[in-house]
Amino acid sequence: MSLETLLVRLLLLHETATGYTNLPVSGVLDHAQRYVGWIFELGKLRVLDPDSAQGLPSRGRIAGGYGAYFFGPPHPMYLLLEIPNIDDPTELRLSGSLL
Repeated sequence: MSLETLLVRLLLLHETATGYTNLPVSGVLDHAQRYVGWIFELGKLRVLDPDSAQGLPSRGRIAGGYGAYFFGPPHPMYLLLEIPNIDDPTELRLSGSLL
């Protein structure tokens, strides 16, 4: 990946996260799900209930993506960012930054 491509993706990551402090949690999730494709080609952000996420790491790389558990408020949830090339170190770092 070229430096220019990486910088554009970092800018898109910043643009995706801008304004989160003024949104309710549901708004943050909707926004992130809508714009995750800006940063990750074929990326998809899913929200799982804690029971569905049993056995997954609290935060980190998993097969096919990156996951993070949040205790809330308003309620516990597990965010799963599915991206096909999670084994690429750059993708792993960008995934951790988004979640």
